[in-house]
Amino acid sequence: MDLVEKAKEAAAQRAVDNHIKNNFVVGIGSGSTVVYAVEHLARRIKENDWKISCVPTSFQAKELIRKYNLVMTDLEESPDLDVAIDGADEVDAKLTLIKGGGGCLTQEKVIASCAKHFIVVADYRKDSSNLGENWKKGIPVEVIPMAYVPVQKKIEKLLGNKAELRQAAKKC
Repeated sequence: MDLVEKAKEAAAQRAVDNHIKNNFVVGIGSGSTVVYAVEHLARRIKENDWKISCVPTSFQAKELIRKYNLVMTDLEESPDLDVAIDGADEVDAKLTLIKGGGGCLTQEKVIASCAKHFIVVADYRKDSSNLGENWKKGIPVEVIPMAYVPVQKKIEKLLGNKAELRQAAKKC
Protein backbone atom coordinates (compact mmCIF):
# COMPACT_ATOMS: atom_id res chain seq x y z
CA MET A 1 0.00 0.00 0.00
CA ASP A 2 1.49 3.37 -1.00
CA LEU A 3 1.70 6.40 1.30
CA VAL A 4 -1.43 8.08 -0.09
CA GLU A 5 -3.49 4.94 0.48
CA LYS A 6 -2.09 4.58 4.00
CA ALA A 7 -2.99 8.21 4.74
CA LYS A 8 -6.51 7.72 3.36
CA GLU A 9 -6.95 4.63 5.50
CA ALA A 10 -5.68 6.43 8.62
CA ALA A 11 -7.98 9.41 7.99
CA ALA A 12 -10.99 7.13 7.47
CA GLN A 13 -10.22 5.20 10.64
CA ARG A 14 -9.88 8.41 12.62
CA ALA A 15 -13.21 9.67 11.29
CA VAL A 16 -14.89 6.47 12.47
CA ASP A 17 -13.12 6.47 15.84
CA ASN A 18 -13.88 10.14 16.54
CA HIS A 19 -17.44 10.39 15.25
CA ILE A 20 -19.26 7.05 15.47
CA LYS A 21 -20.57 5.48 18.66
CA ASN A 22 -22.80 2.58 19.63
CA ASN A 23 -26.48 2.84 18.60
CA PHE A 24 -25.74 5.40 15.87
CA VAL A 25 -27.49 5.63 12.53
CA VAL A 26 -24.75 6.37 9.99
CA GLY A 27 -24.97 7.68 6.43
CA ILE A 28 -22.45 5.89 4.22
CA GLY A 29 -21.17 7.79 1.20
CA SER A 30 -19.06 6.74 -1.76
CA GLY A 31 -15.48 6.76 -2.91
CA SER A 32 -12.19 5.06 -2.16
CA THR A 33 -11.71 6.67 1.24
CA VAL A 34 -15.19 5.63 2.39
CA VAL A 35 -14.24 2.01 1.65
CA TYR A 36 -11.60 2.28 4.39
CA ALA A 37 -14.14 3.87 6.75
CA VAL A 38 -16.65 1.05 6.25
CA GLU A 39 -13.95 -1.61 6.71
CA HIS A 40 -12.92 -0.01 9.99
CA LEU A 41 -16.52 0.51 11.09
CA ALA A 42 -17.20 -3.20 10.55
CA ARG A 43 -14.21 -4.08 12.77
CA ARG A 44 -15.37 -1.67 15.49
CA ILE A 45 -18.89 -3.11 15.42
CA LYS A 46 -17.57 -6.66 15.76
CA GLU A 47 -14.99 -5.84 18.46
CA ASN A 48 -17.41 -3.80 20.60
CA ASP A 49 -20.70 -5.58 19.83
CA TRP A 50 -22.15 -2.26 18.67
CA LYS A 51 -25.59 -1.79 17.19
CA ILE A 52 -25.14 0.47 14.16
CA SER A 53 -27.53 1.04 11.27
CA CYS A 54 -26.23 2.30 7.92
CA VAL A 55 -28.03 4.37 5.29
CA PRO A 56 -26.35 4.19 1.85
CA THR A 57 -26.05 7.11 -0.58
CA SER A 58 -25.29 4.97 -3.61
CA PHE A 59 -25.07 1.53 -5.17
CA GLN A 60 -21.40 1.37 -4.10
CA ALA A 61 -22.37 2.16 -0.50
CA LYS A 62 -25.09 -0.52 -0.54
CA GLU A 63 -22.59 -3.08 -1.78
CA LEU A 64 -20.07 -2.11 0.92
CA ILE A 65 -22.72 -2.39 3.64
CA ARG A 66 -23.69 -5.83 2.31
CA LYS A 67 -20.07 -6.97 1.92
CA TYR A 68 -19.36 -6.30 5.59
CA ASN A 69 -22.74 -7.63 6.78
CA LEU A 70 -23.71 -4.32 8.36
CA VAL A 71 -27.31 -3.45 9.20
CA MET A 72 -28.81 -1.49 6.31
CA THR A 73 -31.74 0.87 6.71
CA ASP A 74 -33.20 3.79 4.78
CA LEU A 75 -34.56 7.25 5.45
CA GLU A 76 -38.12 5.99 5.75
CA GLU A 77 -37.13 3.79 8.69
CA SER A 78 -34.39 6.04 10.08
CA PRO A 79 -34.82 9.66 8.96
CA ASP A 80 -32.56 11.12 11.67
CA LEU A 81 -28.91 10.22 11.19
CA ASP A 82 -26.30 10.77 13.86
CA VAL A 83 -23.50 11.18 11.35
CA ALA A 84 -22.80 10.80 7.64
CA ILE A 85 -19.36 10.01 6.24
CA ASP A 86 -18.57 10.75 2.60
CA GLY A 87 -15.76 11.72 0.28
CA ALA A 88 -15.39 14.79 -1.91
CA ASP A 89 -14.14 15.57 -5.40
CA GLU A 90 -12.44 18.80 -4.33
CA VAL A 91 -12.17 20.88 -1.14
CA ASP A 92 -11.05 24.50 -0.85
CA ALA A 93 -9.51 26.37 2.10
CA LYS A 94 -12.97 27.39 3.38
CA LEU A 95 -14.07 23.71 3.32
CA THR A 96 -16.38 24.37 0.39
CA LEU A 97 -16.80 21.16 -1.58
CA ILE A 98 -17.39 19.86 -5.04
CA LYS A 99 -19.38 16.67 -4.60
CA GLY A 100 -21.39 14.43 -6.83
CA GLY A 101 -18.80 13.66 -9.47
CA GLY A 102 -19.55 9.99 -8.99
CA GLY A 103 -23.14 10.56 -10.06
CA CYS A 104 -25.13 10.43 -6.80
CA LEU A 105 -25.25 14.11 -5.86
CA THR A 106 -28.89 14.29 -4.81
CA GLN A 107 -28.77 11.19 -2.63
CA GLU A 108 -25.51 12.36 -1.04
CA LYS A 109 -26.99 15.76 -0.25
CA VAL A 110 -30.20 14.30 1.17
CA ILE A 111 -28.26 11.94 3.45
CA ALA A 112 -25.93 14.76 4.55
CA SER A 113 -28.90 17.02 5.33
CA CYS A 114 -30.45 14.33 7.56
CA ALA A 115 -27.28 13.92 9.63
CA LYS A 116 -26.47 15.82 12.80
CA HIS A 117 -22.82 15.76 11.70
CA PHE A 118 -21.39 15.51 8.18
CA ILE A 119 -17.83 14.20 8.00
CA VAL A 120 -15.86 14.48 4.77
CA VAL A 121 -12.77 12.32 4.41
CA ALA A 122 -10.47 13.34 1.56
CA ASP A 123 -6.77 13.12 0.84
CA TYR A 124 -4.43 15.99 -0.03
CA ARG A 125 -5.02 15.54 -3.77
CA LYS A 126 -8.56 16.87 -3.30
CA ASP A 127 -7.28 20.10 -1.69
CA SER A 128 -7.27 23.36 -3.65
CA SER A 129 -7.10 27.11 -3.11
CA ASN A 130 -10.08 27.67 -5.39
CA LEU A 131 -12.69 25.17 -6.46
CA GLY A 132 -12.12 23.96 -9.98
CA GLU A 133 -8.32 23.97 -9.78
CA ASN A 134 -8.03 20.20 -9.51
CA TRP A 135 -11.48 18.87 -10.42
CA LYS A 136 -11.66 19.48 -14.17
CA LYS A 137 -14.95 17.70 -14.90
CA GLY A 138 -17.19 20.68 -14.15
CA ILE A 139 -19.62 21.29 -11.32
CA PRO A 140 -22.08 18.39 -10.94
CA VAL A 141 -25.73 19.39 -11.15
CA GLU A 142 -28.27 16.60 -10.81
CA VAL A 143 -31.49 17.22 -12.71
CA ILE A 144 -34.68 15.20 -13.06
CA PRO A 145 -35.06 13.95 -16.65
CA MET A 146 -38.05 16.12 -17.58
CA ALA A 147 -36.13 19.28 -16.65
CA TYR A 148 -32.87 18.46 -18.43
CA VAL A 149 -33.27 20.72 -21.49
CA PRO A 150 -34.61 23.83 -19.69
CA VAL A 151 -31.98 23.55 -16.94
CA GLN A 152 -29.22 23.04 -19.50
CA LYS A 153 -30.31 26.17 -21.39
CA LYS A 154 -30.48 28.25 -18.20
CA ILE A 155 -27.03 27.13 -17.06
CA GLU A 156 -25.54 27.91 -20.46
CA LYS A 157 -27.19 31.34 -20.53
CA LEU A 158 -26.17 32.16 -16.97
CA LEU A 159 -22.57 30.96 -17.19
CA GLY A 160 -21.85 31.31 -20.87
CA ASN A 161 -20.46 27.77 -20.95
CA LYS A 162 -21.72 24.56 -22.43
CA ALA A 163 -23.52 22.30 -19.96
CA GLU A 164 -22.92 18.66 -20.82
CA LEU A 165 -25.20 15.74 -20.02
CA ARG A 166 -23.53 12.90 -18.20
CA GLN A 167 -25.54 9.89 -17.12
CA ALA A 168 -24.55 7.83 -14.11
CA ALA A 169 -25.55 4.25 -14.84
CA LYS A 170 -25.94 1.87 -11.87
CA LYS A 171 -24.47 4.41 -9.47
CA CYS A 172 -27.35 5.31 -7.17
